[in-house]
Amino acid sequence: IIDFTIIDRAPFIALEILGDYWHQAFEKQSDLERQLSVQREGYIYHEIWEREIYISDEFLENKLNVILEGRI
Repeated sequence: IIDFTIIDRAPFIALEILGDYWHQAFEKQSDLERQLSVQREGYIYHEIWEREIYISDEFLENKLNVILEGRI
C-alpha cells in the first residue's frame, strides 16, 4: 500500500510516508520490496520520514516541491 500517488502527468509519483516507529531496521527488507514493486510499475518512488514532517511546514513544502520538480 502506498500512501499517496500523484498521477496528473507522467512520470507518476508514489509517495510513501514512513513512520519512525513502524519503519525501523527490521522493516527495511519489506520497505525495499515495496519500493522495487512500485518502481517496476513505472512510478518514481519517494519517501518522507515522519520526523521530517515535524521539522517545519516550510521544510516539508520545500521537499515536496523538489520531488514534484524532479519529474519534469
